[in-house]
Amino acid sequence: MTQARSSLGLRAKLIATVVAVQAFAIGLIATAGWELVDSSLETDIELINTQIKPLLASALTPPVAARDLVMLDDIARQALVEHGLRSLRITDAAGAVLTHARTDPTDPPEARREDDIALTIGADTVGRVHYSF
Repeated sequence: MTQARSSLGLRAKLIATVVAVQAFAIGLIATAGWELVDSSLETDIELINTQIKPLLASALTPPVAARDLVMLDDIARQALVEHGLRSLRITDAAGAVLTHARTDPTDPPEARREDDIALTIGADTVGRVHYSF
């Protein structure tokens, strides 16, 4: 009888140890997977950011210089949808906001990545674009 209890206790300890090791291994795998996804997302954001800067600059400079607010609103909303931006704020050279578009106004203000572009014609800065992913 004592040997049966000892055997049962040993089995329980062995099962508990195996379960603990498996849980630890699953945790390591999940952490590694999360880090891989996170680094992949960062790489994607960098690539999109590199591509979007010249597009935004060329599309927004003429309407900012002309102060065409209707065109700026339209371009801002299209950029949000087509390029996965969370927000896009366009200001003139004096810093006055010409348009500010957001995907969801109730979203918290923190963003994964933010950037800022100067809109220039020759040597003159006509405005700035601030956007976030």
